[in-house]
Amino acid sequence: FKSWRDKFLKFSVNRRIETTARKVANYTPQLFKVVDFANRKAAPYASGLLVKVGSFRFLISTAHSLYDQKQLGRVQIGIVVNSNLVIPKAKIKITEFKKEFKGNENIDLAIWCLQDKTQIAKIESEYKFLDASQVDFNHKGNASETYLILGFPITRTKITPGSIAPKVF
Repeated sequence: FKSWRDKFLKFSVNRRIETTARKVANYTPQLFKVVDFANRKAAPYASGLLVKVGSFRFLISTAHSLYDQKQLGRVQIGIVVNSNLVIPKAKIKITEFKKEFKGNENIDLAIWCLQDKTQIAKIESEYKFLDASQVDFNHKGNASETYLILGFPITRTKITPGSIAPKVF
């Protein structure tokens, strides 16, 4: 009897995690870096989060993922929408990146303020923007709560001619 109950609980928990992950994935695109602009080649690079605050639309990722791009003086990172790489026309704010983190004093964020309404519409054809009013920015976690972390490890993304298959982690 115990093994049947354990299997049922495991199945129920896994199903809830899968359902939640699918919802979260609607707001979480994989980001790609242009590696060969002339030949329109891109490689998996990071994960992002799409957020809306009123009429503004944002793409949020990590500052460390933009460090080498910032050093080059340009950011060539985008989102694949309908098999096309959309490189956002945006103002970008990046927190100061430090290679060594010391506790909670460092915030590792890159924020694109998306400005091109046509690009926003393209992104919205495949993704959703999370309404910031649904986010508890002052949340204090505790050990009894369960959290879901979702992202796209670049080693799990398969790219073949004509298709990109990101694998969610």
